[in-house]
Amino acid sequence: MKYKTEYFFCSPILLQNVDEINEIYSSIESIEWKENYTITVEEKNYEHQRAYNKSFQLILSRLGWNLNPRLCDNPRLIGDFEKNDLCLHLIVLPSLLYSIINDLGARFKCGLKVIFLFFKTPSL
Repeated sequence: MKYKTEYFFCSPILLQNVDEINEIYSSIESIEWKENYTITVEEKNYEHQRAYNKSFQLILSRLGWNLNPRLCDNPRLIGDFEKNDLCLHLIVLPSLLYSIINDLGARFKCGLKVIFLFFKTPSL
């Protein structure tokens, strides 16, 4: 899977030694990326977006990431994953949305696109 790293409102120098980013990259590389992705966990089948979400939940929870962290009380915001104040929001887009992604200037030539938004969270 190809991925692109961009930092918003954060200096790359600040983040260059964040081990958690390497855990995210290794998670991306450990998942089989294909058009019709499925996974079975505890006799329950997951497909497409739910399958990718479940795969990331399994991998990142083993690495000590918190699932569904509270980012803010007002407005109430919940993230996907958090570890050591680094939050991760995961979006897996099917190839059907490539034209939209291309308009945004972030097209990949693969069946799926993953967007990771990382940011340091303030103390709650």
